Amino acid sequence: MTEHTFRQSVFSALFKAKVGDLLHQHTKANYRSTVLCFHSISDSNNHAYPPMKCADFAYIIDYISKRFHVVTLDEMQNGEKTRLPKVVLSFDDGYKDFYENALPILDRFGFPSIQSIVVESVENGSNFWTQKLNLIMHCISDNLDSFDVEIGGVPFHYRKNEGFKEFNNDVFNHLLRFPLEMRNQFIDELKNKLPHCEMEVEKMMTWDEIKKCTDHRVEIANHTFSHNLLNTIYSKEEILKEVIQSKNVIEERTGQKVRILTFPNGFYNQHVLDVCKEAGYKYLLTTRADLVPDYVQSKDGPFLIPRLLLSYNNLHENIMKMHNFHKILKR
Repeated sequence: MTEHTFRQSVFSALFKAKVGDLLHQHTKANYRSTVLCFHSISDSNNHAYPPMKCADFAYIIDYISKRFHVVTLDEMQNGEKTRLPKVVLSFDDGYKDFYENALPILDRFGFPSIQSIVVESVENGSNFWTQKLNLIMHCISDNLDSFDVEIGGVPFHYRKNEGFKEFNNDVFNHLLRFPLEMRNQFIDELKNKLPHCEMEVEKMMTWDEIKKCTDHRVEIANHTFSHNLLNTIYSKEEILKEVIQSKNVIEERTGQKVRILTFPNGFYNQHVLDVCKEAGYKYLLTTRADLVPDYVQSKDGPFLIPRLLLSYNNLHENIMKMHNFHKILKR
C-alpha cells in the first residue's frame, strides 16, 4: 500500500466515523472563523503539485454550504454572530481553471471568494518559478526511473523505488535559499537536462477573465508581481515593484481597489509588513495553518490572516483539514 493510499484509507475512516462533525461542533462553540486556501481546480495530472479534482471541489463546496456561512473578509471581521461558523474561500495564483471550473460552482451557490493573481503571469501568460519547478518534477516522476542533478554544489538523486515526494521537497527547499534570478537559472538547467520531456505551460487567467470574475463576487488580491519570496528581497526598488507597483497595475486593469496581499509561499518579515502598511493593504493572507481568532491585526497595520491549505488530492483529508484536524493533531 502506498503512502497516498494509506492516507486516503485513514481519512476516509475518520470521515465515516463523523470525526469532522465533532470538530465542527468545537469550532461553533468557540466561534472561530476559517479561511480556506485553494489552488488549481482541474482534472489534469501533476505528481509534484496535484490539482483538486473538479468533482471533489464541487463536493466540498456543497459540504460547506450545509455547515458554514460563507462570507467576505470584511464580514468575517465585523464581529457579528452567525448561526453557522464563518468561512472565507480564497484561491491562489490565478489559474485559468478557476474561471473555467471553480467559478461556475461558486456561482451556483452565490458564494463570494478571493482570487490572488501574479501580475507577471497575467501580463505575459508565463509561469512563475514554483510552477516551472512543478512541471519539471512531474516530468521526472512520469518518465524516469532515476535522475541525478547538482544544484548550487549540492547533489540530489531520484530513484523511482525510493519515493518521489522527498526528492521533490528537498529540491524545492534547497532552491528557497537562492535569490529569484539564481532560482530561475537552476530551473532552466534542470529543464535542459530533460530535452525529451514535453512540459505544457500552466494556463493562467487573462485580464479580461479576471475583470469578468469581479462581476461574480470575486475580490482580486495581489499575489505580487513575480511570486518571489518577499523576505529574500533586499532591494527597495524590487520590493516596491512586488508589493506596490503590482497593486497599481491590478487596480488600473480591473478598476477595483486592491485591499489584499497574499504572501508567496507564506514568507514575509517586518520590512515587508511596513511596506504593506505604507501601500494601504487591509488584509495580508499567510500560509500559517490555523483558524482565525477575532481581529488578528498586526501593530497599527493590516490584519494578518491564517489560512488552511486544501491542496491534497484527497477528498476526505481536505474535509478533515477544513475542521483544523491537522493542527489539533499536532497539539
